[in-house]
Amino acid sequence: MEFCAGETLTAMMKARAPVGTILRGVHDLALKVREIHQAGYAHNDLKPDNVILETSADGAVRARVIDLGNCTRFGVSPGFQGKPEAHRHVAPELFQRGVGTVESDTFSLGIILRLVLGTYASSFPEDFELLHLARAMMCPDPHWRPRFPMCLAVLADNRDAPRQE
Repeated sequence: MEFCAGETLTAMMKARAPVGTILRGVHDLALKVREIHQAGYAHNDLKPDNVILETSADGAVRARVIDLGNCTRFGVSPGFQGKPEAHRHVAPELFQRGVGTVESDTFSLGIILRLVLGTYASSFPEDFELLHLARAMMCPDPHWRPRFPMCLAVLADNRDAPRQE
């Protein structure tokens, strides 16, 4: 097991790390999730405590996804039980004996993005593109969630979003 330098996304948001750092971290997180998907797996438990961000002196941000305990191959159920309200970061379909998919991780990434945008609300205009993206990613019906490549593109376009003045 490798030591991951940095702090959890939760800790960085609590410490009010610069919004640009957090947005670059969320974009890099999405790239890491894409790597998981390309290997044929769904993480199934993406949340701010399972993301470590490491920043470098030049402003680069590296995300690391941790806690792969609920990770499954696509098409396999992670076996979640209980009330979805207690696990709001988990896609609702996974509580109905659903299977891990790109769409289920898209939901969880949308929850993370919405938490970031809520924490830094004064930094963005009300109609900010990432707010619309987060809402779409959190759609209860997985068939209506945006495709992951589109999410990546919007995150890339906004990773250095200027602050609202």
